[in-house]
Amino acid sequence: MMKNENSTPTGVEAARRKLEMVSGKRFWRSLDEWAETEEFKQAVHRHFPSQMDEIIDPVSRRTFLKVMGASLAFAGLAGCSPVQPQEKIFPFAGQQPEYLVPGRALYFATAMPMGGYGTGLLVESHMGRPTKVEGNPAHPASLGAAGIWEQASILSVYDPDRSQTVMLNGRISSWDNFLRAIQDERTRHRQNGGAGLRFLTGPITSPTVAAQMRQLLSADHFPNARWHRWEPVNNTASRTALGPVDLVYNLEAADVVLTLDSNFLLEGPAHLALARQYARRKKVSGGQTEIVRHYAVESSPTLTGANADHRLRLRPSQIEAAARAIAGGAGVAAAPGTGLPAEAQRFIAAVVADLQAKRGRSVVIPGPYASPAVHAIAYSLNEALGNVGTTVTSRPPVEVEPVDQLASIRELAADIDAGRVDTLVMLDVNPVYNAPADLGFYDLLVNKVRLRVHLGEYHDETAFVSNWHVPQAHYLEAWGDVLAFDGTVTIMQPLIAPLYGGKTAPE
Repeated sequence: MMKNENSTPTGVEAARRKLEMVSGKRFWRSLDEWAETEEFKQAVHRHFPSQMDEIIDPVSRRTFLKVMGASLAFAGLAGCSPVQPQEKIFPFAGQQPEYLVPGRALYFATAMPMGGYGTGLLVESHMGRPTKVEGNPAHPASLGAAGIWEQASILSVYDPDRSQTVMLNGRISSWDNFLRAIQDERTRHRQNGGAGLRFLTGPITSPTVAAQMRQLLSADHFPNARWHRWEPVNNTASRTALGPVDLVYNLEAADVVLTLDSNFLLEGPAHLALARQYARRKKVSGGQTEIVRHYAVESSPTLTGANADHRLRLRPSQIEAAARAIAGGAGVAAAPGTGLPAEAQRFIAAVVADLQAKRGRSVVIPGPYASPAVHAIAYSLNEALGNVGTTVTSRPPVEVEPVDQLASIRELAADIDAGRVDTLVMLDVNPVYNAPADLGFYDLLVNKVRLRVHLGEYHDETAFVSNWHVPQAHYLEAWGDVLAFDGTVTIMQPLIAPLYGGKTAPE
């Protein structure tokens, strides 16, 4: 077939001719787009009639895509948060502080209160946020160590389940409303000297809180009010047996250790210091040729028992019998312990022989769960073996105005049941959960206390039945003071502003 040279070239032929004239790279998706045929232009106009020129032009097309992409991004962000939270940003005026360097940590000394007693810590901070907890080498309660409770406390700072708002009867309220309500109650209680007013706290060692409580209970304020204390794991047994004294143990000078239902490596205000001393006495180094020998008598597995050289497992009801048998073997006048298995008797004979051989360099440590009789027998053993003054020392109690806490919580429950309590202020306690079950604290609070005020880090069981609940500031968010197990006064300083507007007990 002959070709008509005057005919119009087809689309393919036109594309071929253009290709022969082009040098360099050019990208296209179809031959029609490359040839810019009339059909392609009409198709583009149908889909994007108002932006046809921008799409066809390479430079304008890129600008168009940028603008459209940014518009879609802003629309998506606006849809994610219809109400933007208010945030206060304070820029550095002139120059950033020389001590604040991104990526470089700062360290602050503070103290962690637990069970009323303080443990000295060094807390690592990055750009104003606490990130890691370690022990303070210069503090006698930690000696540079940090246990599981201290390490985990950093997580509770950022815990979203912490109490975040003041609550009134289960509804969100405010600190100002709480202050106004409390001022009205204060005026009302002034008329009768606080006859129906009660305060419930844990054991207090803080000089500041102690001074405030004394002022509240003074003749100028509420002389008829009462202050009760309750901590589920307490030293009531020791106080019942020995009176208002604190015992301080020194494992550095001990060659033999006997524990009676005691987990001193994990529990108690001195557990970190004792763990450090215990670990040093377990190493043969630095001229030390003998290690401490440890006998543990306990009713349930503990960390302390697991580290003992010899462990005797007994029922809780048999711990006192074992203590009496050991005391009798060591020459201490006590009622004999009976009903022990043969295995226990062989264990006790070995313990007595070792304690006698290390007179003045041994120590007997009872635990908080042991009975008052066991505490009395343990101290008598230490006295008879010559340990008092070397491995065991006594000192005035660190706790402010110590009481029998079990008797105190029972007295409070009896007053509530008798209708003598009108207002109960509870500071950092949860008696609905951990008070003795036979007291029925839940029913007493709900049915017989008119006004219930609670301060706590969490909206717990007691907060649930309280009229007013105030969120408590974390110890890393608060100023304060606290005493260690040996009476060392420690200042608490905040590392961050209260994340949820929490308040401290002094406030």
